[in-house]
Amino acid sequence: MRLALVQFNPTVGDVTGNAARILKAVNRAQTAGADLVVFPELSLVGYPPRDLLYRQELLGAVERVLEEQIAPASRRIAVLLGAPVREADRLYNAALFFHRGVLVGRQDKTLLPSYDVFDETRYFKPAARRQPVVFQGETLGLTVCEDVWNDKDYWNRRLYEVDPVEDLVAGGTTILINISASPYHYGKRCLRADLLAHTARKYGRPIVYVNQVGGNDELIFDGSSLVVNERGEIVWEGRAFAEDLGVVDTRAFPRGKEPAAIQEDISWVGMPSRYSSPGSLRDAEALAHNLGIAWRVIPIEEIFTAYLNTLNPKGEPRIDVAEENVQARIRGNILMFISNREGYLVLSTGNKSELAVGYCTLYGDMSGGLSVLADVPKMMVYELARYINREREIIPAAVLTKAPSAELRAGQRDEDSLPPYRILDPILKGYIEENLSSEEIAARGFDLALVRDVIRRVDRAEFKRRQAAPGLKVTTKAFGMGRRLPVAWRPGW
Repeated sequence: MRLALVQFNPTVGDVTGNAARILKAVNRAQTAGADLVVFPELSLVGYPPRDLLYRQELLGAVERVLEEQIAPASRRIAVLLGAPVREADRLYNAALFFHRGVLVGRQDKTLLPSYDVFDETRYFKPAARRQPVVFQGETLGLTVCEDVWNDKDYWNRRLYEVDPVEDLVAGGTTILINISASPYHYGKRCLRADLLAHTARKYGRPIVYVNQVGGNDELIFDGSSLVVNERGEIVWEGRAFAEDLGVVDTRAFPRGKEPAAIQEDISWVGMPSRYSSPGSLRDAEALAHNLGIAWRVIPIEEIFTAYLNTLNPKGEPRIDVAEENVQARIRGNILMFISNREGYLVLSTGNKSELAVGYCTLYGDMSGGLSVLADVPKMMVYELARYINREREIIPAAVLTKAPSAELRAGQRDEDSLPPYRILDPILKGYIEENLSSEEIAARGFDLALVRDVIRRVDRAEFKRRQAAPGLKVTTKAFGMGRRLPVAWRPGW
């Protein structure tokens, strides 16, 4: 049997548009000689659809598309895809198997995660049973994302009592298929591959895993789909962070063709003030040149001077945090003007370390529609930069060697206001990602008073983070939908 695995980047809510792209992929899979084409979890509506699932118009569109487009397409090639299915007042997250123009198999998701960034029990009901589908002499055990993440021999503490994989294997499954919309975080690909390899070896069954790709709100989906044989060996892997269509044979597992890279349209703006060092401007321009990105310079000195004169009418202005932040807000206004005029999306610049302790300016460097580094700690930013430079110098070396500075006053350095990042980042990880107390963090070799001060800063900065642009999740615990704390509160313990 030849399987086409479609690593798909759906648009949330665009049932019609997603269906059109699904049908194109079905045609490609048929041309490639596949017998079955497999798409990710909820591929018709995109993941996560959130409260769009309460829209009856959306659910009605799903039903029409399944009946009028997907089912007819399966006359030529079998189709497995994810979609919400409603029954009376219940909604299910289903894997739907179409063949010869009709729905021949349906497996609802059994394990519904409601932790971290997940909230599926808000919308869906769990599957009542697990039933394999027979196709071309194979018995296919269909699972949806979380359903493969509950093996009792892999985890010290399971989140659920039932194991859908165990039930499906007991029911005669010969090939396990998992359709997923599994968000990325650092280390996730290795964890996923290890879990699937363990499961394949344990049951002696190959596993076909197809994952969503792209970014929706705060979540990144890395693709990295996998086919693992019964010995736990990876025999096919989809591209990371890119759409892909691969055709694998259940006997030989050849590699599919990779699509071409996608070009990006980026504009870079330098906005120097009296405190911007010549070196910083040179480094920024050099980086833009190395990346082939459009570069322009809009000095803010005249605007900044006008602000100082207007806001300090009675005398010589003093440079304190208010005057420092005005510079950041001037830059934010300029970028939003360019966004409105030219149609660019503004990317805010703060990293996880800065956002954690509030070392950022509301309506200034926090302005934007997406915060790319919001879940990347400062020390990891340096690691990524060195990785990017591993073959040639793309990021100027001076960027990695000079002391970090916002350059909002003369001689300013981040360490004037913060602990060194090599100390700050492990404290933040203990508090934010591991949920440790100040005493537990201090036991790792940190000064207790310093730890408490860092935690106080993190708690006080919640009001800023609540107003931040959505940040891309890359660690096990990101700010935003995965860490929901009140703004107005006080510890009483």
